[in-house]
Amino acid sequence: MTEEEQPESERLLDALALPEGRKVLSAREVAELARESRNLHVVGAEGSAPALVARALALAGARVLYVAPDVDAARRALADLSFLARALPFDPARVADGEAALAVLPAESTPWADVRPDRRAQMARTSALFHVAEGLPWRFLVTTAAGLVRRFVPPAPLRDAAVELVAEDEIDVGRVAAKLAAAGYLRAPVVEDPGSFAVRGGVLDVWPPNAELPVRAELYGDMILSLKSFDPESQRTNEAIARVWLPPAREAITTPAASERARVILRSLCDAVDWPSTKARALEEDVATARSLFGLDGFLPAFHQLVPLWAYLPPETVLLVEDLDRSLRWRAKRQLGLASVADAHTGGVAAVQRTDSALRLNVHFHSLVLDGVYVHENDDPRSPLEFRELDTPTRTDIAEVAARTAARVEKLLRAHGKSLDPELVEDTPPELALDEPGLAACYAAAAQGLSVSGDRAGQPPLRLIASPDPPARPRAVDATDQPIAEVRGINIHAVQVVDGRDRRRVERLCKYITRPPVAQDRLERRADGKLELTFKKVWRDGTRALVFEPADLIPRLVAAVPPPRFHLLRYFGVLSSHSSRRRLVVPTPALDDATANKPPPARGDQLELIGDTDDAPAPRKRWAWLLAHVFAADVETCPRCSGPMRWAEVANTRAQITRLLAEHGLGPRAPPATRVGVSVPEQLMLGFGKE
Repeated sequence: MTEEEQPESERLLDALALPEGRKVLSAREVAELARESRNLHVVGAEGSAPALVARALALAGARVLYVAPDVDAARRALADLSFLARALPFDPARVADGEAALAVLPAESTPWADVRPDRRAQMARTSALFHVAEGLPWRFLVTTAAGLVRRFVPPAPLRDAAVELVAEDEIDVGRVAAKLAAAGYLRAPVVEDPGSFAVRGGVLDVWPPNAELPVRAELYGDMILSLKSFDPESQRTNEAIARVWLPPAREAITTPAASERARVILRSLCDAVDWPSTKARALEEDVATARSLFGLDGFLPAFHQLVPLWAYLPPETVLLVEDLDRSLRWRAKRQLGLASVADAHTGGVAAVQRTDSALRLNVHFHSLVLDGVYVHENDDPRSPLEFRELDTPTRTDIAEVAARTAARVEKLLRAHGKSLDPELVEDTPPELALDEPGLAACYAAAAQGLSVSGDRAGQPPLRLIASPDPPARPRAVDATDQPIAEVRGINIHAVQVVDGRDRRRVERLCKYITRPPVAQDRLERRADGKLELTFKKVWRDGTRALVFEPADLIPRLVAAVPPPRFHLLRYFGVLSSHSSRRRLVVPTPALDDATANKPPPARGDQLELIGDTDDAPAPRKRWAWLLAHVFAADVETCPRCSGPMRWAEVANTRAQITRLLAEHGLGPRAPPATRVGVSVPEQLMLGFGKE
């Protein structure tokens, strides 16, 4: 049977077949091969498959260092491993819930970033390091590639800074309190948060960073009568426990030796850069006492000689690396039949829209993306590029894109000390509110859609309803199979597709994504002096327009203005101006005539606007055509007689411009502003344009 006679189904199966030399393996088989081989590369292991391989290694008695590509993947792996660890043969008396799978995640921002570090993340990282350093039982340690590069405090200081409380043992309460304070615990009247402790009479309350509940030690003199966990809200005790470890709450341990070492190193550094003595002494005191200040983690080398994560791990630890990029590259290469996914080149244009139809601050993106990739013929970089279409994205594909986008947005927010969760947002005002309170107030009012003046100040503007009943809607279309997805507030709508050869529809789509925030023909002044903004489409609840006070429109217009030097139109991939392949993709008309772009020559004493008769058409559209096409302003037709317009005079100098304006009754300056019914107390000064 020839290839032409082969059934379509068999050809599809051949295309889906594994490459030669590859075979499908179970997680247990992969674990066995990993134990036998020094290095083993596995492709196609996605989702929870790497965690299953790690579990198989743990069942064989190995301790696994799981390296994820980023923090989000590490958290997913930790959740999978924590679930799978429940089936491992551990002694419940020795291993508490959650201790079989640990995580050492590096900080998501640099120590010198002007954001407050996440104290809970610091405590979780330090607790996991202490758990490994003390030799407590564990099976999985999850970190990221950045975690392997980062250096940590040596194991010995963490072990020395920890406190172990054992029921019916004697302790020195004052010494324990001092040791906890040096280890980063906060002393409080009542224990309500992890990493804090309280001493009240014959009771020592402390909340270990790695525990779900705080612990109460009831004392009789120096004797611990009992250890019990308790509810931080009701303060009621629970079941008794025999012993508890109190690991350090931070990596900067302020022992006398470490503090003296930090003083000496900082003093020498300040002298080397001629730092003012007053500032040097203040910095030395803050760092040596480990006070809460920005960038404290950056001074960790002053306290201790830092070591890599390998210094904590036993030599028989198995390293399992989850390379997400390699898996995605392998899938793309198999689907497109390329030697490498780097051979596929795509492109797109994204327009940033800052407002919605109601002029509320609602930043979103409209993107035009190629529905395929450009590849070199025969995988030869010297050959021309050719376009290959891809299949229409499915709902699952769009959901994956939305999930990755949401994860990256959340990661970016965390790196800047922000969060989408209101409970995690700090009470401190943002930097913009301190530097530009007027601009921040405009942004806040525009984002919430609230009025700032008149009787409705602090409330949404007045809405005009088209009819008492909501407008009739066409029957909803089943969107279960459409490429639409929403993940944690990130929604992607990829239904619209346009043939690239249909230039009229492409142009219409480009106009849509680059439209201005508001159309002037939909904004009009009412008889009562207020402004009415009419919508292009009636809302689901029947709202057809909003009514503003004139002063209420100002914050929304301010929010619609982008920051300085911020481009609202972005090009990506082969369409980017910096792409070396742009000239191979974007056609460039040949300029045979050097004068093709020049205006037509004068006829007599006039410059003709229309009637070009050049044999070679200009590669660019004339300015008059662009004005008519984009702004519907026909400057070539007389508004009185509908005849063709001609050049009368070209004014280039200041004197010529002033003379022409005066001849037509126009002054050289803008007319004076007329007072309206609303008085503005003072001009609002914004920071845009200030150097």
